[in-house]
Amino acid sequence: MRFEAFTATILSNGVPLEEYKMEVEGRQAKCYVVSEAGKTFSVKLEEELSSPVAPRSSCGYLFLDDKSVGGMILDRGNPSATLKGRLASYTTEQPFAFAEIQTSDRDEDHALDSSVGAGFGTIVLKICRGQRGSEIVQPTFASNSLANDSLLHELAVKKLKVTQRATLGAPVATPRQNFAQFNLLDPVSSPFITFTFVYRSKTMLQALGVIEYKPVDASPPPAAGPSSGARAKRPAQEFIDISSDTDDEDPDVVKAAKELAEAKKRAKQRKGGSPVDKKPKLENGEIIHLD
Repeated sequence: MRFEAFTATILSNGVPLEEYKMEVEGRQAKCYVVSEAGKTFSVKLEEELSSPVAPRSSCGYLFLDDKSVGGMILDRGNPSATLKGRLASYTTEQPFAFAEIQTSDRDEDHALDSSVGAGFGTIVLKICRGQRGSEIVQPTFASNSLANDSLLHELAVKKLKVTQRATLGAPVATPRQNFAQFNLLDPVSSPFITFTFVYRSKTMLQALGVIEYKPVDASPPPAAGPSSGARAKRPAQEFIDISSDTDDEDPDVVKAAKELAEAKKRAKQRKGGSPVDKKPKLENGEIIHLD
């Protein structure tokens, strides 16, 4: 998703997620993406330095389901950055992932719904202008702010039309990270630019009309009939009319052939359908019976 000098992208397993129904209102850009439970994702932010509106230095603050999970500084020497997870130490991070929501129907669990706000089911990047400050020698690593297994009341889930949430995976090794302060020109509460990715399952986005539903035709293909140029087979017949094919033949021969055919027909119609023992003899175009 691009707005002015910045481009924000959600990648899952290294592949950019397709974006649907992009909207821009003021300095806020919004779109929808398909989430798949169990898959990890990362957030990439890029700045086009040649743009006349590109700030000299900026910081992208990332929020998953309304919870802050880190940030990335962009400047002339570093115009692109990617966040793959929440840093747990200098050399480990917990990967971002999508997960199915665990729900409850107990009334006493309504208290858990306080974590379900309007930002639930979103990935938000708030871009603030400012200036890189001094290096942080001893950063504080926050605890997991994304509850992986907390229950949500099913009524709250239905209200927001969500079935998945963002979560953090088990810590994995990562190259040692550097940390620096950032002196803000724009407060995080009123950022320079905001990118909002609304993530939902494919089924939910189809139900909301964001993605077109294309039913799969499971009916078998129609049986192939004879081609228009093919000649249909003539049904088998015992006697074939030869009158149309014998205009140039001797009339006596034609007459004899017809009488022979009639004789065969009468023979088969005899009692018991037994074949005729004595066959007529054709001589000089006339039928001679051998009785």
